[in-house]
Amino acid sequence: RNPPVGVRPKAYWWCLNGNIDTVRAKQEFRAMKDAGISGFDMFEIGVPASDTMIPAGPAFLSDESLRIIKTVVTEAGRLGLSVGLNVASSWNAGGSWIRPEHAGKSLYFSKVSLKGVQGKIETRLPFPEVKFPRSAIVGGTGKEMIPFRNDGRPAYYEEIAILAVPAGAPVKSLDSSSVKDLTKYFDFSSDILNWEVPAGDWDIYRYICSNSGQQLVLPSPNSAGLTIDHFDSVAVETHFKYVIDRLLPVLGDFRYTALKSLYLASYEARGLVWTSSLRDEFRRLNGYDITTFIPAIQDADLFTENITEKVRSDFRKTLSELMINNLYRKAKEVSNSYGLLLNCEAGGPGFPLYNGPAEPLKALGSL
Repeated sequence: RNPPVGVRPKAYWWCLNGNIDTVRAKQEFRAMKDAGISGFDMFEIGVPASDTMIPAGPAFLSDESLRIIKTVVTEAGRLGLSVGLNVASSWNAGGSWIRPEHAGKSLYFSKVSLKGVQGKIETRLPFPEVKFPRSAIVGGTGKEMIPFRNDGRPAYYEEIAILAVPAGAPVKSLDSSSVKDLTKYFDFSSDILNWEVPAGDWDIYRYICSNSGQQLVLPSPNSAGLTIDHFDSVAVETHFKYVIDRLLPVLGDFRYTALKSLYLASYEARGLVWTSSLRDEFRRLNGYDITTFIPAIQDADLFTENITEKVRSDFRKTLSELMINNLYRKAKEVSNSYGLLLNCEAGGPGFPLYNGPAEPLKALGSL
């Protein structure tokens, strides 16, 4: 008849367009209290542009936003309700403060075909076009937000590998010995490859890692921004500490407030994902180097079926471990160090809908 607070249900409290009427909020909190709800997770989210009923509120974590959050937390505490706060305006995790090196990443390549060429050559390998497929951009402004330098190259990128793949081979016939790693023969300052070309036709791939351009999915109108690299512990820690550093001066020691937890919504990014530590983690987990198998990640028809299936399975396993350790465990570590719990939609929705295949039970177990 009267269960203790710790076992009563919580609710989402959706803050549409980041526009919060604090007078109305107090009425809603009283209604929650009267209904036996123990607390709520404050979740800011945008509404479709065609919906003009709700004007845009302040940017998430701006000074005005923080003033409202303080009012919300204070009033909830007065009523004995617990508060959780989503760490972004909508999802995935991220915001306008995310720098390119901490934003979501993908893999890009350029391709040069050598036909009937044999012997020592010097050939220029073009810089890959960094343009995430528009069909893979979810929500946000509907366009890429990849920052570029004045020279036309992205603000952030890493050279990954230069690979030579036999051209014209039968479908699903190659093995790893057929692919040659030419990275040591490439001058990255001049974009020139110096290579003693063996007999045969070759496709030369230049792989780089750069930003995906993936944005927050449905942010309030003033809160658009890039999502973080969910597989990089530095990016995750930087994001969480930004959120916490904005809240602390306003709320004070969280242990003495109604704010009890931070919230991580689901991971929903499409397209091929990559991160700086992926190759090392792949080798540690699977016992072999992914470099010469990278083409199998993007083209299922190059290698034998058994090789392609194994590499892709090991790739997903590696992403899962990176997400569990560098997102969920790191976010929990940072949150706990400030006296906050962490709530997550851990592991979901995941593969194959989105290329973030964290093993759900293991992800939840890490919390």
